[in-house]
Amino acid sequence: MRRILLIEDDPVLRHNMVELLTLENYDVDDAQDGEEGVRKALESHHDLVLCDIMMPKMDGYQVFEALKSHPRTASIPFLFLTAKVDKEDVRRGMVMGADDYIQKPAPIEELLQAIEVRLRKKRLQLEQEQQRSEALCSELASRIPHELITPLNSILGYAELIIEEEPSNLSHQEIVPMACAIQSAAERLMETIHKYLLYNELQFLRFTGNRSGSGEIRDNLCTITRHIGSDVAKKWKRIEDMEIALPEYPIHACIPYFSHVVRQLTDNACKFSAAGSPITLQCRLTGNSITLSVSDQGRGIPAENLDQLGAFQQFERHHYEQQGSGLGLAIVKLILQHSQGSLDIQSIPDQGTTVTLGFPVTVDAP
Repeated sequence: MRRILLIEDDPVLRHNMVELLTLENYDVDDAQDGEEGVRKALESHHDLVLCDIMMPKMDGYQVFEALKSHPRTASIPFLFLTAKVDKEDVRRGMVMGADDYIQKPAPIEELLQAIEVRLRKKRLQLEQEQQRSEALCSELASRIPHELITPLNSILGYAELIIEEEPSNLSHQEIVPMACAIQSAAERLMETIHKYLLYNELQFLRFTGNRSGSGEIRDNLCTITRHIGSDVAKKWKRIEDMEIALPEYPIHACIPYFSHVVRQLTDNACKFSAAGSPITLQCRLTGNSITLSVSDQGRGIPAENLDQLGAFQQFERHHYEQQGSGLGLAIVKLILQHSQGSLDIQSIPDQGTTVTLGFPVTVDAP
């Protein structure tokens, strides 16, 4: 049964609407003012909110802003109830993102039609989300075996060579390259597993609206950026190519998963640009926003592909041999959603790419 939250300060009107909607097979939860309405909306699930505008304590606009700012209630269809439909009020509500205005007392047919239209639209959105989720699961099932088996083959192959050979027949110079190959394959395997686990964690946080996550400690973001940038450059043997530009003062802030974002972007810059070409990693504070940007002079991303970046997407794979799950930027985008950040990608084929992320944060004074 579909559940509606009715927020109305007029007790007679509220009682009548509850009875009418109940007769139409809706499960109705009601609140006598805005504060109670917000509390009930956050405490339990509702499929739609009907809310009066003129109320004591919190008016309808304040209720709307409170619910839209919370991940758990942000996507619930919201209909305003108003005794008079003023053009300025309607314009204000629509700019804010309200789904509709209903003038009260509204004929029951008009009220039910407005409710059904919004519930049907929400249902279609959920069905599309489900289809995308199913497609994602299918892609996941097809990619996991390859991404796990490839490094495992290297590990098993080199281990078998060492086991089958007489220890006395293998010199130190022969064993070290094999051990390095095993280590490299194991690290790739571990990285792949961590990416899948992180992707699942972020999807869970996204669907549940949970804002918790790793990185609750206020870290020095400059130290993190410098350390990870240097580590990735060393991994790709690009130490001379990497320029890390940081402010002279430390930036202390809490950004969940910040270290993963830095590692992913610098790793991509190294992977998709030639050795000897410059890579610039920057972290800076602008007002109440942390900006992280990574620039390379690599092969770039075609303009028609920029809007298609998503999970498991790797462009021009038939032209370039490349390893990886294709989850990197999808994870970055989920982290940005989790942190309410922004993403800007500027790329020119054969000239390079600049990825800029913005994180709204409260930082400690330098």
